[in-house]
Amino acid sequence: MPKKPKPTGWPRTHKASPQEANVEAVQRLVTRLDARSVPQHELDRYLDRLDRILRQWSEFRFTRPDSEELSRVLQALPTDEREALFDNEKGERRALRAKAKLFQVLLDEELLSPLFDALGRAVARAGSPDDLGALAVALHSLKSVGDPETPWETNPLLDLLLAISFDELQQVVEAYKEVKAREEARATADGVDEAERERRIAKATEQHPAIWLSFERRVQRLISRFFRYTTEGIIRTHLAGQDIASLADKLTTTAEDIAEAGTRDDEGIPPQTAAAVPNLTDTLRAFAAEPANDWMFQRFLADLRAEAAEAAAAGHPLAQRIADLVAFCEPAAELESAVRVIICEASLARLRRERREREAAAPEAPATAPPTGPEAPRP
Repeated sequence: MPKKPKPTGWPRTHKASPQEANVEAVQRLVTRLDARSVPQHELDRYLDRLDRILRQWSEFRFTRPDSEELSRVLQALPTDEREALFDNEKGERRALRAKAKLFQVLLDEELLSPLFDALGRAVARAGSPDDLGALAVALHSLKSVGDPETPWETNPLLDLLLAISFDELQQVVEAYKEVKAREEARATADGVDEAERERRIAKATEQHPAIWLSFERRVQRLISRFFRYTTEGIIRTHLAGQDIASLADKLTTTAEDIAEAGTRDDEGIPPQTAAAVPNLTDTLRAFAAEPANDWMFQRFLADLRAEAAEAAAAGHPLAQRIADLVAFCEPAAELESAVRVIICEASLARLRRERREREAAAPEAPATAPPTGPEAPRP
């Protein structure tokens, strides 16, 4: 007699898609991990697969601790703790102590939020039981970050991310040494001057895949950090509403034009209409590059530098990150800088958030005005 099928959680008439089946399988595995019913050999296999996924899948390309920040924290560690991170014979307790210090600096929303997003996308594309098991371990580890009974330094996902970051940091260091030695040898053979030698080294460095990937991750992290710090008011400096009122008006008009154009054709915006509607990015870029608006970006940079100096003097815990944002925004001194567009976008996001907060805090107006005159109720 055939066995009765187990309930899947989906309605009887619903045929789960591959993505839905993956989500369900991961949820079951997370439940098993919660109950500690996964054998160690199976867990080891999932961790080995997770290591490869984190290194190879595009979803996790930017889900690493910030390399420059990691390097700074490593240099600040006591020598014995730093050595223990890379040498098991130096002592496991020292290594765990060092990892705890690293995560105190590196572990925040900037790392965790992209990881959650990447896991959601990765679950949808998982193609094998080991893929699902690895992603279940990652999700279980990520959810346990807020559990005080689970130390960060023994978290499997964080431990893997840190090990991968160490490997990639070492690759970048080796790449710098390799590129510099090669280009210096060529420059010596060609008999070029010091300026040309430095130019060649800089160009070759930019083109090295490992160095370029590290640079790309750093830029993505700084852009994300700048948006978050500006939008949430972690830094005070932004373009004021009266400064970018004309830009806000232009963007509102552009959005309305696009919405109106999109209703004219079920297939989307007609080509002739799309050509007449200004592109949002082009609108931002034109505003940022307008010489008449140069003064506001110069003032923005001056205010941000002053805020960074104030944070450093006060010992603010984010002083170094704010200083990094100053360096990131410095190119905005030039008219054609792409950073100006990012400053505009972040400032607009902050103004929208402030407006929503004001609207939410405002008392609701009565639906109808109270009657007056003879019809008014007597006290």
